[in-house]
Amino acid sequence: MQADLSKFTLGSMLRLVPALRELSADCSSVEQFAQRVSEFLFGAFVDERGSSQTALVRVYGTAALGDLPLVEQQFVARTVRGLDPDTTCLVLLGTAGAQSAWQERTASVDHRVIPLRDAAQVARLPMIAALLTQLGIDIQALVSARANIVLPAQEDHYRVFHVPQALGSPLIPSQNFVLENGIASALGFGGALPGGEMYAVVVFSTIPVPLSA
Repeated sequence: MQADLSKFTLGSMLRLVPALRELSADCSSVEQFAQRVSEFLFGAFVDERGSSQTALVRVYGTAALGDLPLVEQQFVARTVRGLDPDTTCLVLLGTAGAQSAWQERTASVDHRVIPLRDAAQVARLPMIAALLTQLGIDIQALVSARANIVLPAQEDHYRVFHVPQALGSPLIPSQNFVLENGIASALGFGGALPGGEMYAVVVFSTIPVPLSA
């Protein structure tokens, strides 16, 4: 299945959902499923000539630090000490992109595991704060251990993360990343999971994404 991001709508996103669900077949782990989703979406968005419209696709999820595999806990401990095992972490589960370093989640240095100690610390991470807010996630609930996160209901159910113009946007602090890779827009979707965790998929496009209803 392919789609043109220049003509992308909320309806287009919803039509992708069945295809994404099919990717879970025979997956032995969340990471394997997330990697399949990343690779699928990286290849799904093309223009009428078949040229790719994405630079990077990433899938994130949250989990308590103490529930992460030991190798991930050790990765966090090398940069941040004294964290409680209940600390909520944003974890890179899958990645696909135009650069070889973006093909493997363990190659990421800055985004592999991001501890979210409290709401104040999240506020100092503009893109993450905007992502959670635009998806309707209660940040205070998220950073509280094992909180019950509830998405907005009814008309707000299909919320998305959208940065129509990446260049100069305070929501994407790494402007070198934007300039060096020709990032035009960012688009994401996600939601809450049972047990107080959430997931998010973020697509960095090389063309402007207007996103209409």
